[in-house]
Amino acid sequence: MLPTYRPDERYLRQALESVLQQDAGPEQMHIEVVDDCSPNADVGDMVHSIAGDRVKISKTPRNNGLAGCWNTCIGRSRGEWVHILHQDDWVLPEFYARFESLIRNAPELDAAYARHFFADADGHWIAISPLEMRAAGELKEFNKMIATWQRIQCASAVVKRSTYERLGGYRSDLPFVLDWEMWCRIAASGHWGYVPEPGAAYRSHPQSETERLRGSGKMLEDVLAGGREARAHFPRALQEQTEPAYMDQFAKDLMKAASALYVNGSLKDAGSLLDGFRKEIMGTKHRQDWLWLRLRVFIKPFRSQKN
Repeated sequence: MLPTYRPDERYLRQALESVLQQDAGPEQMHIEVVDDCSPNADVGDMVHSIAGDRVKISKTPRNNGLAGCWNTCIGRSRGEWVHILHQDDWVLPEFYARFESLIRNAPELDAAYARHFFADADGHWIAISPLEMRAAGELKEFNKMIATWQRIQCASAVVKRSTYERLGGYRSDLPFVLDWEMWCRIAASGHWGYVPEPGAAYRSHPQSETERLRGSGKMLEDVLAGGREARAHFPRALQEQTEPAYMDQFAKDLMKAASALYVNGSLKDAGSLLDGFRKEIMGTKHRQDWLWLRLRVFIKPFRSQKN
């Protein structure tokens, strides 16, 4: 299921072709693009030019937003397992075959994910996710892992349809961590599997909403609050056990965003970001990093004036 909104045809083509290259036929695989009422774009014609009649096309009567479109995908899906593949991402060869093998050997699984690449706008690899285990199977310590921080990109994850039906859909009030909250919800009551071979690619590009807001205080506030909502699915003891690592990871992301603003010359924004989360950072191992960067943000205008 491919949710779309004003898609870039180049990216959508790569996403669809990566699926069609592994097409097991309509009796085994339902493929559909669900367009979230894109304005000034005929997504149907775009999809038809790429995939002919093989891919179904539907369009929501109004824009439902991220969670609404993903939930529409779930409602329209017909498979026993659901893969939500975003319009900018793509899957690698044998993605579906490896999951089929995993599910056959571990039928108790409720969801599973594969190792994945991170790519730039042109599709070049820039990073890879950690290797969680060396052989495909159930992840026994996944609760602790996902309670600490988000580790999964949607492109690399598949979820049993009955699991979605049992737990409900994605939450619209958590726009930046709606996937993380779902992964925790599943982990709190079910079983997660893992495929060690890289199976999907997540593309970062300037036009995406996530990249546009990555350095904003609003996004980081939502990540911090939403992370607590996601972690609330687990017992209090597990939340307390993983709290230090959770806050350290948040601090790391905050420092990365503030450093990028500093390098780009957005000193006011960098200072505001650092000051907005000072209390949270002081209790983490990144305290000294915060103090040093805040000092550099403060003195840089004076150094420039002196020069």
